[in-house]
Amino acid sequence: MIDDVLIAVVQCVVELGGDVLCSLLADSCSYRAERKPTHPVVGAVAWLVAGSVLGGLSLLVRPTALLSHPALRLGNLILAPLLAALTAHALARWRRSRQSGKEQVVPWRHAVHAGAFAAGMVLVRFLCCSTAG
Repeated sequence: MIDDVLIAVVQCVVELGGDVLCSLLADSCSYRAERKPTHPVVGAVAWLVAGSVLGGLSLLVRPTALLSHPALRLGNLILAPLLAALTAHALARWRRSRQSGKEQVVPWRHAVHAGAFAAGMVLVRFLCCSTAG
């Protein structure tokens, strides 16, 4: 019983951590592109598509879900984009407080981009991964 709980916790941490890390790496790329900001909806859709593509590519590496229990997979679907957005927002606020004055960092934009990227990635994996293995 305790082994099953420990395995579920480790699976959650690995899956959520991987999703959040991927979205934060993608978000760091958006700092360079922020000098010419696009419309927020266009940016969110672009990051959603990018996350979906990466989620699809990740199926080539690991076609089975790390989280085998349906409730954990659903929790990941909800929590990963939320945690990615909150983390990206916090990092953007920190970066804005340390900026030199030339760049204009918009924390909510980074939150939306990171959340959209993570949502695309986890949605593709949620819909396409088998739970065996």
